[in-house]
Amino acid sequence: MSSRQNDCEGELLAIIRETVGEEVAVGALLDRHTNLSSQMLAAADLVVSCREYPHTDYARRAGEMLPVLGRIRRGDARPTTAAVRFMAPGAYPTTSEPMIGFNERLIEAQQTPGVLMVSANHGFEGSDQPDVSASIVVTTDDDPDFAASLAQQVAADFRTVITGRSWVGPGVEEAVSMALAFDDRPVVVADRADNAGGGAAGDSTFVLAELIRQGARDVAVALLWDPVAVDICHDAGVGASLPLRIGGKTGPMSGDPIDVVAEIISVRSDSAQSLFGLGDPNFPLGRTAAIRVGGIEIVMATVRSQVFSRHVFTDHGIDPLTRRVLVVKSTQHFMNDFGPIAAHVIRCDGPGTLTADLSTLPYRHVRRPMLGLDPVDTVELEAMAPVPARPRRRDRQIV
Repeated sequence: MSSRQNDCEGELLAIIRETVGEEVAVGALLDRHTNLSSQMLAAADLVVSCREYPHTDYARRAGEMLPVLGRIRRGDARPTTAAVRFMAPGAYPTTSEPMIGFNERLIEAQQTPGVLMVSANHGFEGSDQPDVSASIVVTTDDDPDFAASLAQQVAADFRTVITGRSWVGPGVEEAVSMALAFDDRPVVVADRADNAGGGAAGDSTFVLAELIRQGARDVAVALLWDPVAVDICHDAGVGASLPLRIGGKTGPMSGDPIDVVAEIISVRSDSAQSLFGLGDPNFPLGRTAAIRVGGIEIVMATVRSQVFSRHVFTDHGIDPLTRRVLVVKSTQHFMNDFGPIAAHVIRCDGPGTLTADLSTLPYRHVRRPMLGLDPVDTVELEAMAPVPARPRRRDRQIV
C-alpha cells in the first residue's frame, strides 16, 4: 500500500506544508481515534487530538491550540515534538474510569513548565494499515529531550491503563439477559458491533433476534438501516399492520433478516438527531419509520447512521425515559445524551463488522503483535522518528 492510500491526513498536511512553506505555522486538530503517522508530525508544527470520547471537546482543544500557534507565529515558541506509539488501538471511553483518571494526568502533564501540548490517541482498530496504533504526542518549547522523555512516561501510563483491564463487553444473550433483569429504567444497551460510525452496515439483527427470543417487552431499538422496509412502511401508512422482513440485508456480518408482523406507529421524512448529542438536531436521518413488534419498538432509517441523541426515539413518539430497555447502535457517542438518563449502560460485544474479537478480522497491513489480535498481554513502546525543529521565525502566518 502506498503512503497516499495509507495516510490521507498525512498526505493532506504534507501538501499544505508544501503549499504554504516554512513561513506559516501549521496546526492539525484530530479525532482521538487518529492513527498517528510520521508524515503528519513532519508536516505540522502542532498535532493535537480531542481529549474526550465521545468527542465533545473539539472547540475546547482548538481554544488551547490557537494561542500556542500564535506564539509559534510570533517566534515566541519553538515547537519540538516527540511521539511514542504502541500496538493497542481500541475504543476507550473517557466517561468512566480508568480513562477519567488518565485524562486528568494528561492535563497535568500539559501544564508542566516548558510543555506546549500533550495528546493521546486511541488509534482506530477498524482500519488496516501500518500506522494503526495507540500513541502519545508531546510538544515542548525548544526542548526535544524533555519532549521525548515525557512522551515515554505518558505512553507507559497509557499502556498500563489499557492493559490493566478487559475492554470487551458481554455477548448478545448475556447482554439482553442482564438488561431485562434490572428493575430500574431505562437500561441502555449499546450494540457496538453494528456501529455505522465505525463502518458497520447498521442492519444487524443479532440483538433484535435475541430480544424477540427472550420475549422482551417495553423495549425500543434504533437505528436499523433498512431503506426497503422504510419505503414499505411509508406506502402503507401509520396504523397499518403487515408482514415485514427487516434487517440482515447487507451480508453475513448483519445476521439473518427477521420476518415480523409489524404495526406501523410513525413515518417521517424530516427526522434528525444532534451530532454527538450536542445542540439542535441537524443531522438528518432521511426517511424513517417506527414499527411495533410485540413489545418491541424499532426505528428504521434510510440514512445509515449511529445513534447520537434521543431524537431518534422522540421524533417517533417514543419516550426513552419510560422504556425498560433502549438498544442503540453506537459504540460511545450515544453517551453524551443517553448517559445522564441511563439507569445502567451495557456495552454489548456481539458478532458484527466491529466485532471485539480482532482475531477474526483479516488484517494484512498492521504491525504485529497487536493487543487483541495476537495472544500477547502487552506490547512494546516505540519512539517514532524525531521531528526536526523548524527555524524560529517571527511574524509567521497560521493555517
